Amino acid sequence: MIKFLNKIYPLNLFSFRTTLFFGLFITLFLFIFQPFGINSISNSNKFWLLLGYGFVTFFSIGFNQYVIPRIFPFLFKEKHWTILFQIIWLLWNIFFVATLNFYYSFYLIETSVDLKTFSVFIVYTLVTGIFPVIILTILTHNRLLKNNLKRASELNKELHTKTSRKKSNEELTLFASNRKDKVNLIISNLLFVESFGNYI
Repeated sequence: MIKFLNKIYPLNLFSFRTTLFFGLFITLFLFIFQPFGINSISNSNKFWLLLGYGFVTFFSIGFNQYVIPRIFPFLFKEKHWTILFQIIWLLWNIFFVATLNFYYSFYLIETSVDLKTFSVFIVYTLVTGIFPVIILTILTHNRLLKNNLKRASELNKELHTKTSRKKSNEELTLFASNRKDKVNLIISNLLFVESFGNYI
């Protein structure tokens, strides 16, 4: 289990579009299903109140994706990012969203905040979120690994074709998926391309 959790995992922070999706999803989910006693709220502005939860979620996730990595850049090094870090990072996102939504809830009902209620709120949120986070992380890891193995195989075929047509002292440039990172090689020095975890 420890070996699996320490496997390399691609660092992939949420885009603005994904962050916006989470905010809208929370708003629609709360409005349609009205869990946690929301159905008892008779306010005519209920939709706008629930939209507040969506905004808080959008703000929380956006803060985590865009601000935290700039404050602590040393934590977000892709070469050190693992499955365990990914799970912890997603759980932190859930915790942060839950905390801000908790305070928003108490702002709405205008009551005092106590540690016991806060603890119950956070525990319920984390217990609800931990299994989807772990499953999503594992499925994403396996999907990326499968895609990279396929890409490595395609690169090997492509290299074989190129090397059969080029002289052995010619150079070959391989680009990373971000099209920024690259490596220059003498063709005769290149033996094969291998998938290493979620990297090629």
